[in-house]
Amino acid sequence: MTVAMQTVTALRRYPLKSARGEALEAVDVEPGGLRGDRIWACIDHVDGTVGSAKHPARWGRLLDVGTRLRDDVPDPMLIVEVDGTAVRAGSADADAALSDYLGRPMRLSRDIPPDARLHRRLPDEVGMLPEWM
Repeated sequence: MTVAMQTVTALRRYPLKSARGEALEAVDVEPGGLRGDRIWACIDHVDGTVGSAKHPARWGRLLDVGTRLRDDVPDPMLIVEVDGTAVRAGSADADAALSDYLGRPMRLSRDIPPDARLHRRLPDEVGMLPEWM
């Protein structure tokens, strides 16, 4: 049996789902993946959906939001950068900045509501969706 060697050329973590990630020199790997990856999400205040760039018309601008996670402190702190302004996730300032930038009322959360939904764009072509969908 031949085993191919793999080389890691870059490490990126995405602390806020569907936002721009951060380049890392090193990161701990946990059973669920990279430590701190996708631990925050944008939740729409109106309908409770989770922000996902898989629905670009609604959430595509999230891809331009910068993030960096300070995990060197006891409670990991997410810093969100919107239009050059850095705000701390979980604050009213962060929610207001993202709401203004995305054009819809939303909030950042580490806790996903039990009835949360996710909007996605799906192909119209027959046979392009798995049967379970």
